[in-house]
Amino acid sequence: MTCCYCKANAKKSGKFKTANGPVQRYRCLSCGKTFKAEGPLGDMRISEEKAVKILNMLVEGVGVNATSRLTGVHKETVLRVLTLAGERCERILDEKIRNVTVDQVQADEIWSFVHCKQKNVRRGQDDRTIGDQYTWVALDPKSKLVISYIVGKRSGLNALALMTDLCGRLANRTQLTTDGFAPYVGAVEDVFGADIDFAQLIKTKNLRQSDRRTPGPIIYEENIPLQSASGQSQPASLETRTGVAAGAGYAGLVGGGALGAPCERSGGRIGLDGVLRALRGGRSSQVAV
Repeated sequence: MTCCYCKANAKKSGKFKTANGPVQRYRCLSCGKTFKAEGPLGDMRISEEKAVKILNMLVEGVGVNATSRLTGVHKETVLRVLTLAGERCERILDEKIRNVTVDQVQADEIWSFVHCKQKNVRRGQDDRTIGDQYTWVALDPKSKLVISYIVGKRSGLNALALMTDLCGRLANRTQLTTDGFAPYVGAVEDVFGADIDFAQLIKTKNLRQSDRRTPGPIIYEENIPLQSASGQSQPASLETRTGVAAGAGYAGLVGGGALGAPCERSGGRIGLDGVLRALRGGRSSQVAV
């Protein structure tokens, strides 16, 4: 056995009792310090089965306090298990997710908050670590493989950080699709240059049918190609299946506009007026994705 402090040789020095049974203690022959051999959970003394149960409950959406009550484990231990699992998952992702070959990549942000929501952050508090926080994710839409991710504010610097990390993990030219967040355009240009097919997917929702908790249904999806292999604006390869029912079809919106009215276009984008006219005309629009 090697000492975990000075890396010298160590010998057995008795045992001590824990809830999971006796554990062997070692004493260093050089520095004299005692320690125990690390198991699969590091220096944690709970069993591996208990740790797996804790993680299963957390993954299924059970809260930390509820997990502590149901498993009989202290709240701090639950958080330590969660932290340990996260660190090891991050290490596996950094080591294994390299030279990935995919046809498409989709990037988006998942909103959350730490300590309090952004509007409740007080003056003088460091809002870099509290308030609204986003999980930036880039994944393969077919296999659902998470290729890259970061956690932080919804800013241009984090958009650049995500694209930089994503570029280092891809092995081929691919189709990248993001939402309409403007800093993505500059970040993709700075990192990938012309070596990617890039488009932004813009969704228009029916605000009249939305409420405080849920957004309205999607009435129109627009795929805006920004960069292709030829350097010109080409239709992106992302599959967008959008159906507009009850007489106001997608072809009508693109061609003659909704209900026969001319549809305004600006810079290649279909104007929103035609979609709103279809709704005001009493014809419900739905989406089948």
